[in-house]
Formats: sequence, C-alpha cells, structure tokens
Amino acid sequence: MADDEEPAIRLLIVDDHEVVALGLRSLIEDEPGITVVGIVGSAAEAVTSARRLKPDVALVDFRLPDGTGADATRLIGQLDPAPQVVMITSVADRRVLALALEAGCCGFCRRTPIVPTWWPLSGRRPTTTPTSPATCSNT
Repeated sequence: MADDEEPAIRLLIVDDHEVVALGLRSLIEDEPGITVVGIVGSAAEAVTSARRLKPDVALVDFRLPDGTGADATRLIGQLDPAPQVVMITSVADRRVLALALEAGCCGFCRRTPIVPTWWPLSGRRPTTTPTSPATCSNT
C-alpha cells in the first residue's frame, strides 16, 4: 500500500443464512477499500469475532438463532475499539428500526427479495415484478 492510500475498511458479516452471507461477501469483496475479515452466524459469534478480528464495521442481520442483531450490537458496542454496526434485515418495521437504533446501530439496510426476471422452464411469465435487492439508509 502506498503512503497516500487509505487502509481498507475491515468488515465482519453476521448472518445465519450461509447463502446470504456468502452472497454479501461476494458482492462486497470486489469493492476497493473493503476487506471482509470474517463471516459468522450468531450473536455470540459476532461478539467474540468482533473482539478478536477488530473490524471497523459489522454488517449484522437482525434475526439470529441465539438472539437479535440488536442484542449483538449492544454487546459489540461495549468493545474497545467498538466497530460501527449496520443492521441488515428482511424484517423492516418501525419496531425493528427502533431496536436497532437503541442498540447503537449507525445504519440500517432493508433486505428485500430479488425476483428473477427470467421465465421459468414452464414458459409461464413470472407473476411478480422484480424489486430492488436492498433499500439502505443512514441513521
């Protein structure tokens, strides 16, 4: 790295759905300036991995098998240094947003389904229209 280059942002992905976590890594790892330092699937692993890996940012799913992303965020926020946390979820209602903000998240990203634009082998047209893969906002 040259002297004038910024160090890469170290990112920890926390999602219990392996396909989602690997898909996020695939999308993110090609971005210049971002390095995925770990992928874990539970709130407990998020805290221990954040302590060990010292990411700058944690991308945390709201629904985890051993708690919520808000639970993990609250504990991650007690670390020194504490990474910034961006909550990602398909459950985007006001209650979830409020819990994420109260826990200390700096951002919120709503994960929405992607409907394929190709037609199935049956030749029938899809009955739904494609949607954006994610709607994100800073808080």
